[in-house]
Amino acid sequence: RFIVAMMGRSLDGSWEWSKLNNNNNSNDNNVVMMGAQLTTTKNDTTTIISQQQQQDDIASAAAAAALIQQEWNFSKECVERNFSNYSAFHYRSKLLPLVLQMQLQQQNDDDTADANANADTVVEELLRHELELIQNAIFTEPDDQTAWWYQHYLFHSSTFSDTVLQELMQEQYDAIQELLQEDDKIKWAHLAKFELLQAMKNDNVDRHQEEQDACLTKLQELDPDRAQRYLYMKEQTRILP
Repeated sequence: RFIVAMMGRSLDGSWEWSKLNNNNNSNDNNVVMMGAQLTTTKNDTTTIISQQQQQDDIASAAAAAALIQQEWNFSKECVERNFSNYSAFHYRSKLLPLVLQMQLQQQNDDDTADANANADTVVEELLRHELELIQNAIFTEPDDQTAWWYQHYLFHSSTFSDTVLQELMQEQYDAIQELLQEDDKIKWAHLAKFELLQAMKNDNVDRHQEEQDACLTKLQELDPDRAQRYLYMKEQTRILP
């Protein structure tokens, strides 16, 4: 409990500094390491000799979980205050698997009838919540790459099952389409759309490839310095006319 308490104080101080410096990546790494240590405090405990030790262990795990939840909430506040805050998004990516594990554990403790179905619901709700945060960011600051990076992380993370991802990929694709209808010169939106098209399952293969080709052609126009890269991407996906 003493270790968790000291980490909590250190994290509080680190985040106070983050409020003043939104892109302080070195400070973010320090906070991430402390947060990761909190999640392993319980697992690293050796053989419990006494009932008192067991109670202390449970108390420490509960304190660690509460602190992780506190950090999760605060990282959201940082993102909403500044959608360009890469440190907050990056920290959120580190906390996400831990928060999901905590929520799934809570679901298991509830001892519901259909554990698998309920687990899928927990995963979907968490991911949907993060995508809502991303959509708020990209519609507010579409030319900033920070939120686009976080979207890439979510859809390429092994944390989530393909079944859950496919449905939400389609919803995110629709949101990006809406954004591009308002402004078709957003480079990051075209790149994100291309990545989604690659990951999404689609029975209409020809149309699917045409859309990917259109994305890369548009990217060659918007980002001429990387035109050869997009041409190479066309060749790699075998969609060159």
